[in-house]
This record gives sequence, structure tokens and C-alpha cells, in this order.
Amino acid sequence: YSISRLRVTVCNRNTTNCRYQGCKQPSMLYCSILCTATVRTKRERAYVGVYNVHNDTCKITGFSNYLKLFTGEEGSKMSLEQRGYSILIASAVESFNSALAALLPESTYSPVRMVTDISTAKRTLAERSFDFVIVNSPLPDDPGVRFAIDACTARGTVVLLLVKSDAYIDIYDKVVVHGVFTLSKPVSKQSVLMALEWMASARERLRKIEKKTLSIEDKMEEIRLVNRAKWLLISELKMEEPQAHRYIEKQAMDQCISRRQVAEEIIRTYA
Repeated sequence: YSISRLRVTVCNRNTTNCRYQGCKQPSMLYCSILCTATVRTKRERAYVGVYNVHNDTCKITGFSNYLKLFTGEEGSKMSLEQRGYSILIASAVESFNSALAALLPESTYSPVRMVTDISTAKRTLAERSFDFVIVNSPLPDDPGVRFAIDACTARGTVVLLLVKSDAYIDIYDKVVVHGVFTLSKPVSKQSVLMALEWMASARERLRKIEKKTLSIEDKMEEIRLVNRAKWLLISELKMEEPQAHRYIEKQAMDQCISRRQVAEEIIRTYA
């Protein structure tokens, strides 16, 4: 897993206070940020890259010294892997925007972009992708239903549409086939928090699909490059097809590189 810029408080068994004199963390706590580092989780031990915000150092620390990364003061479990989600919110209701913003901690949701009309929402979504799109319908220039459907077709985007209760059933039937989550207004704090959890689950599922798709695409591209390189070896060096295949395999093995890298070098040389 890659973990980036996640602020955490973890136990430092080497000192009874935070190492930074001006830090206001309680005693026995150590203030740090996890850097982008590979976390290798094993049955008995895990290693985490820890970035100390106070002295700009980065080090690999045995997880046994940072037990409270997994268990808090009350012993409740905490997740090692924390995901970050970008959010676009289209809503013209200030009270709703303020209440929703309070439910979006920066450590989990960043960046958060709020717009008050669909036209701006469309331009914003065209400029960059977002993990979540939340539409509080209706907006001054458009109900937002079509925008929610269109946003859901964007790769990796999960959409939540909030609609008035009297229109909920009709709109739900219209958008559910496109994968849009729908909530009936008025909504409670608990309902919004639950919806955010649904959206996170859906986004993680999309991440896995994207990763698998990219893997397949990479494999297909490697096959195309290797085949092109083989035909160049056949045409330029008069090799037989099995001989060209073995040549690429042997070069990859001898140089400890991938077949794709060997193929690319052959293409650069003979194409």
C-alpha cells in the first residue's frame, strides 16, 4: 500500500513527551506524518515510513515502537491504510454546505471543491477528475439530475444525488441504472455519513477494477511490442520466429529487465 501525507499521532516509547518542544500533544505521544512509503505487513512485524514534521526527517521504524498507530488510547483499532478522496459538491444551500463541510475532515477528503450552479460544476469536472461528486438538487440553473448521470460515467467517479422527497421515487428510477446513489431530503447527519461510507466502498471497488484494467492493458501493450520486435528480428537479422522469441527471452533474463524493455530497445535499433 502507498500512504501519503496522513497526519497521525503515535506512541513513542523512547520518550515520555513529544520530541518537539512546542508540540501540544499529550505526553507519550509522538506527532508525525506517514510519508509515501511501501508498507510490508507481516504476521509479526510491519515497517512504516515515518516522516517527522518537526525536524524534516524520514526514517523506517519498527512498528513495535508505534503500537498506537493501530490501537488508540481506549484500545480501539485504527486502520493502517487511510484513503484520500477528492470531492466536488454542487449545492446552492449555504446551510447544507456548511453542515456537509463539517463532516469532511481534510485528512480524508481533499481537495473539496464547492460550486453553487451546474454550469460551474460542469466546467470544474471537465478540468479535473473527482472521486466523489455530490449534487444537492435543485440548483439555480438546473435540477442537476442529468449532470449527476453524466458525472457517473466519468472513470472512477462516484455520485450522490440529494433530491426532494416528493420527487425521490421518480428520480431514483431514472438514475439508479447509471449507478448514481440517491438520498431523499431532508437528510440527517447519520444518513450523510453512511452515504459517504457507501461512496468510499464503491470508489475502492472502482480502484480495483481500474488497477486490473491497467494491468491487462499493460500486458496487451507488451505483447504488441514483443511481436513487433520479433518481426524486426526476423526481417532485419533473418531469424526464425522461435529463434527471435528465445532471443528476446534470453536478453530479458541476462539483463534482468522485462521483455517489454528488450522489445523497445530492438524497435529503437531496427525500426
